[in-house]
Amino acid sequence: MNLISFRSMMAVTALGAGLALPVFAQSSSPASSSAPAASRAKKTAKMPVYPIPQKMTRSGGSVTVPALKLSGARDEPTVNALKSMFSIAPNGLPVQMSIIKGSKKAAGNVPQKAGAYSLSVTQQGIRMTGYDDEGLFYAAQTLLQLAEKTPSGVTVPVVEVLDWPDVPFRGTIEGFYGLPWGQEGRISQFKFYGKYKMNTYIYGPKDDVFHGFSKRWREPYPADMAKDLKELVKVAKQNKVNFVWAVHPGADIHWGEADRKAAVKKFEMMYDLGFRSFAVFFDDIGGEGAKPEGQVEFLNYLNKEFIHKKPDVTPLIVCPTAYSGGGGRYHEVMGEHLDKDIGIMWTGSSIVSDIRTPALKGINKYLQRPAFIWWNFPVTDYVRHALFLGRTYGVDADAMPFMQGFASNPMDKPEASKISLFSVANMTWNAKAYDSDKTWKDSIRILFPGCASAMQTFADHNSDGGPSGHNYRKEESVEIAPVVEQVLELCRRGAKVSESKAFDRLKAEFAKMAQAPDMIRAKSNNPAFVAEVEPWLIQFESLGKAGMNSMQMIEATEAGNASGALNYAMEAACLLAEMQRYSKEISKAINKHVTEVTKKNSPWQTAVKPSELVMAPAVRELLDMGSTPVLSRVSGQAVGRVKPYVSTKSKGGIEKMLDDDPESFYYCKEVQKKGDFFGVDLGAPREIRTVSIVMGRNDSDTDAVNKGQLEVSMDGQSWSPLMPESSGLRVEYQGNGKKGRFVRYRATAQGVPGGKSDVWTAIRDFKVNAPAAPSVLTDAPAFKTAVVEAGDKDISLKRIMEVHPLPPKKSLGLQIPAGASVESASVNLKTPDMKWAKLYISMDGKSWTEVPLKADGSAEIGGVIKGIRLLNAGSSPQEVTLEEFKLNLANKGGKSVDNGAAGDFNLATFLPVELSPEKVEIPCDSPRANSAIVLSDGKEASVLACGADGRWVPVGNLAKGRKVNTFSLKSVKKPVKALGLTGKKGSSVNIFEVIWK
Repeated sequence: MNLISFRSMMAVTALGAGLALPVFAQSSSPASSSAPAASRAKKTAKMPVYPIPQKMTRSGGSVTVPALKLSGARDEPTVNALKSMFSIAPNGLPVQMSIIKGSKKAAGNVPQKAGAYSLSVTQQGIRMTGYDDEGLFYAAQTLLQLAEKTPSGVTVPVVEVLDWPDVPFRGTIEGFYGLPWGQEGRISQFKFYGKYKMNTYIYGPKDDVFHGFSKRWREPYPADMAKDLKELVKVAKQNKVNFVWAVHPGADIHWGEADRKAAVKKFEMMYDLGFRSFAVFFDDIGGEGAKPEGQVEFLNYLNKEFIHKKPDVTPLIVCPTAYSGGGGRYHEVMGEHLDKDIGIMWTGSSIVSDIRTPALKGINKYLQRPAFIWWNFPVTDYVRHALFLGRTYGVDADAMPFMQGFASNPMDKPEASKISLFSVANMTWNAKAYDSDKTWKDSIRILFPGCASAMQTFADHNSDGGPSGHNYRKEESVEIAPVVEQVLELCRRGAKVSESKAFDRLKAEFAKMAQAPDMIRAKSNNPAFVAEVEPWLIQFESLGKAGMNSMQMIEATEAGNASGALNYAMEAACLLAEMQRYSKEISKAINKHVTEVTKKNSPWQTAVKPSELVMAPAVRELLDMGSTPVLSRVSGQAVGRVKPYVSTKSKGGIEKMLDDDPESFYYCKEVQKKGDFFGVDLGAPREIRTVSIVMGRNDSDTDAVNKGQLEVSMDGQSWSPLMPESSGLRVEYQGNGKKGRFVRYRATAQGVPGGKSDVWTAIRDFKVNAPAAPSVLTDAPAFKTAVVEAGDKDISLKRIMEVHPLPPKKSLGLQIPAGASVESASVNLKTPDMKWAKLYISMDGKSWTEVPLKADGSAEIGGVIKGIRLLNAGSSPQEVTLEEFKLNLANKGGKSVDNGAAGDFNLATFLPVELSPEKVEIPCDSPRANSAIVLSDGKEASVLACGADGRWVPVGNLAKGRKVNTFSLKSVKKPVKALGLTGKKGSSVNIFEVIWK
């Protein structure tokens, strides 16, 4: 087994549980950091105290502490914390410990707030005063951060600290979908919370059936799970963490005495296991369980019959069904009738959003109490391909006084989540002193002292989730982004770039990316973290190497080294192709593992893609631009890259019309005139098979060519139409054999016909000869931003966990401009039945035919379709959860494939071919060709060609290790129709380009 496969296997095995597997640790993470303990402590001691204290004064000087002599209040977790650094002895430095709450002593200057404390260190001794035992524990944690081990003992600075938290309850909520953290992951988290003064953990894993989301919420935990929970309660108490156990009865609730008593009984069971904090979740449900009146009665009963009868239990918390937004009748009912001592959770103005003070104040008026924030960051269950390791920002500093608590919903990776949670701890303790950038970088130095630089590089480029239904974006690659744009702009202009400072800096950054993963594996001293992120480390290393090869390709080209440029280009292309293959394979392995652990089907991991905001697109564009001179030399003919081609003067951001990003757009801020055109220069004449244009800043915008003519030209002077005049924000064309170098869409009317005339023009995408991507087809507002995922075996709408309304006569579905051969469809919207629904398909994208929809949400299709939609044919809105909307594609083995990627003169794209004894055909777009040059990844395959007589003639083989192969077609009767590839079943080959000569 090769090293990459081994690492991948071990990463999947340890996922979610946060386990430090010994075999994995031995092969890629040494048991201890290369830096000795004393030196590591010294480096950490130079960091500020975190969270940053409200008031701290250093007087100068320090005290060497051979041991401590403890007196006063005794708190076992506090004493244990001190013992982790100091010796305890009768002749040690005196330490006076006090707890104000409940005593008759004056509080002094310590605020009467939970967790508040003071710490005084002088030459004569140390005084630690906590408002409560939590505050005393936090005083010890501050002392430990200030202390520094030296050869002569432990040194502590002379200091006065007065400190308290801004937010009473601070911590996390394990409320994500997917693989729960596991025992070791939670224990690690609790110890982390204690160290950095977070006091709340809310237990609500969606895949724990005894927590809820199933009929089993009433049942007691099995003995083994109960034992684990008791251990967790113990560790939580040792670290001053309120372990909040939540029940989720809403999916199976019956508003009546039986279930009210069942809930009290379940709480009693959990109380007996040691729990003293409780919550009830009603999130992500519909139907009877979502009614606020029933919820209020249920919650007030629990409050009266359980919470108020237990003097040692903290106030009850509820996550409501309507947990986001600006308020409505639901919130009015909860605010008016729910007991005022019950906390109500809120995720922000939308499900995944920043927390802004005006919005928080607004929802508090409805709730008639400060909201308890459930912040959906750094959770990635809606963008599983990504990691959120970047800066933590988006919460207003002045919002803290208006919240009861703050719980961050983290990733399913407990160790990786600590980077963001470190910042959450600081932000919620002392918001005014919170510097998001400094805290983020300090957290990496503190958590990863042995590989801080490498870890910073990894985090710099893994912080944005990309497009999603929630449309919540984060910054990424911030410091290098301007440099990337400088290099790309020089390349776009055709200027010499390899001698520029920007080029050198970008090349060095790619080198850092390529080197960082091995450094992290070797020196993170955290094998659990490595196991969690290993798939991303593998991809990140490959991306860095692809970037380096792309830069070396440019250097070789500018130095006149054509063969070197070709070698670097092909190496970069192969790395990008391997990344795509690995992404699919590791995603399957992760899904299999999660399914086995949770006993629930889990197909939700669809990719592993690092650095998709800046660095990965940069590598693809660099390789694309560098392909032009490389392929010109290989083909012996002039090859130009695709460039924007417009008639207007405003060209800022024009490259965005070709970046394949549906959220970006070229915005021409000139009043549109009749005759204005927007298009592309293909660089060389090509057969125009498909054109796909998307206009407008969004799907309801009027800043577009609202009526126009799609045209083609060989020389940019003489034009002919490709299709009839059209209107609307989308233009789709399927070819009829016309060739040309220039393709444009020309305005045949100014502005909106019969409407607004002074419009600007936004072009989101302009694609030629790229298979038109499937997209969501809906007129229901809640699903407009749904994400489509297209694979080899199916096309689907990405899962949306939350409940949304599908109004009457509104529909949800997929449009497939290029068409797809579909065997069947499967729809799961988590409704009691599908009697309200009707399913329609379209063969031409215009007319619709109803097909039978079975009770289980499946339907037989059996043909090529261009659209499918599920209609709410009833008279009432349906509360639906988009669990699954999938088209299962027909598998016909050998087939004819679209060669858009294999004929676009761009090595950053490729055609993946699954080989078998049955031919896979690549159509020929140059029928008089006498030879074909095939650029591939060096894997073996047999090559045939088909001519006018329909005979398939063997013309040679793709040789193992050879990435450029030339095949003579002189024996093939003209016109040439296609190349055919065959090979051993289960093998594959990536075709980057087929050049016909």
